[in-house]
Parts: sequence; structure tokens; C-alpha cells
Amino acid sequence: SSKDLEVQRRGDPIRLWYSTDVLVEDNVVESGRDVVLWYSERLMLRNNTVTNGRYGLHFMYCDDATIEGNRLIGNSVGTFLMYSRRMHMRNNTIAGNRGPSGYGVGLKDMDDAIIVDNLFLDNRVGAHLDTSPREVDSIGEFSGNVFAYNDIGVEMMPSVRHNMFSANSFVENEEQVAVAGGGTIRENSWTVNGAGNYWSDYAGYDADDDGQGDIAYKSERLFENLMQQEPLLRLFIYSPASNAIDFASRAFPLVKPKPKLEDEKPYMAPMIPDAPPLPQEDNRGWIVLGLILMGVALFLAALPRLHRRRYDFKT
Repeated sequence: SSKDLEVQRRGDPIRLWYSTDVLVEDNVVESGRDVVLWYSERLMLRNNTVTNGRYGLHFMYCDDATIEGNRLIGNSVGTFLMYSRRMHMRNNTIAGNRGPSGYGVGLKDMDDAIIVDNLFLDNRVGAHLDTSPREVDSIGEFSGNVFAYNDIGVEMMPSVRHNMFSANSFVENEEQVAVAGGGTIRENSWTVNGAGNYWSDYAGYDADDDGQGDIAYKSERLFENLMQQEPLLRLFIYSPASNAIDFASRAFPLVKPKPKLEDEKPYMAPMIPDAPPLPQEDNRGWIVLGLILMGVALFLAALPRLHRRRYDFKT
């Protein structure tokens, strides 16, 4: 941990610099600034917990790294990965990262990144992609992840290409997939070898009972399209206005936007990976407080009856 200062003035609890073949395992990092991993190859980060910092992992120029079984919770950014190749990220829980950017994972110029079986929960943005992959013959693979209850599940810059999404579960995100700054996303695959993704807002059906929808999932909400052009409209995301706008776009196809993406074989049920669980909070204090408040409420509710009985007895 670090000193009790503003986050930008704290020290970095762990810093690796020009260090290869390093194992970082079973550490608990609390209230530091950044876990810094720069200019190092073949790193293994396993079973660490990083909370209440700025960057859970700040990762740059590190080829052939593995990030496995970690919990990155309650930071400004869960992990930001930059300028690296062949990174494997699997079975991590990344939750509650809600700083100004609030990325669960951010990828900048990452080639051949493999992101598999992770939980991205309650972040401002589950995964942010910027020029990843960078090389034309490289890919990015997202498979088996859960993006749930984030403001945005996956956010992509319009220039992002060559990413493959399959068997992921997009569960009740305010916006499942967003295009940062407007524009369109192209040359990314949302169905890979017959495997699509689960979308909680999918309105199709599965007549042949094979677990996948018989019609494609299309992301084409007009209100989401307007939010990309004017982010301040997010203030109205749960208002009747947003529902009215989307209803109008369905009723009048003339104003319906082009789909941001199309998943030809969406799954009908979510798939949960084997990631480390969220920390269990001690709720005993809240339970005691709730019982006290309940007792006070019952006493106040009984006061008129007690007063009436007292008046009847005197008369």
C-alpha cells in the first residue's frame, strides 16, 4: 500500500522496468497509485488483488505476457495495455473501475491480444479498443467474457479492425457496444466459426432449440446513435424520451440508423466463465442498522394506537 494521499501523489506499489521472466503472484495491493509494468518480456501476473488505485495495471512494451486470475476492483482504470504483442488475459475479475475514463481494460496498439473468460462488471466501460490490433496481419480475440452492468460493454474507435468476438455475454449494459466519437466500425467479426455472443436485449427466438437465435442480432438503437453524436444525452438514458425515440425509429424505418454491428448466431443464454469471485463484503453492520430502523418504524406506526388507548382509559 501507499501513503494516505491524493491518488496522483501516492507511490507505485509495484514497478517492473526492463525485467524479463518475472512472476508477480498472490499480492494484495491497496490504495496505491499504479502497478507499473514497462519494457519487460514474458511476465506472469497471477492471482493478485489490486484495489482503490489509479491504474490497476499500467502495462506498456511488454511482449508475451500472461495476466491470469487477478482481481482489479475499484480503481480509476482496471488495466491499460499498450504497445505490446501476444498478451494473454484470462480468468480475471475486473469490476467497479469508474474513474474519468473508467475502463475495465483499455487496449492501445496491442497486436494479437487474447482476452478470454474474464468478468467485466460495473465499469464505466468494460473494454476500450484504440488501434488494436495495429498491424494489418494481427488480430484481437475476445472469447467467453462477460460484460455485465457496465455503462458501455465494449467501446471501439472507428478505426479499429480485425477483432473477433465469440461466446461473450453482454448482460444489461446501458449500451452494449459504442463507437467512440461517432462513425462506423468495420471488419470486426461478431460471429466466429458459427459461434456468436449472448445479448440481453436480443428480441429473437430459437425455433429449432439449438441454443442460438434463428435471426441475427442487430445493434441499431436510434438513441444510442444520438448519444454518440452528443454524449450529454446520456443523462436521459432511462427517461421516457429515450424509449419514445427508439419506438419512433422502429415505427418509421426512414429514421432508423444503420446497425453498428450484426451477430448472425446470437446465443439465447449467457455463459459464465471460471473467474475469481468478487470480494464478499461484511454486511452485518447493515443488517443491524436495518433491524434498528425497522424497530423505530414499528414504534412510530404503533404510537397513534397507544395514544388512542390511553385516551380511552382516561375517559
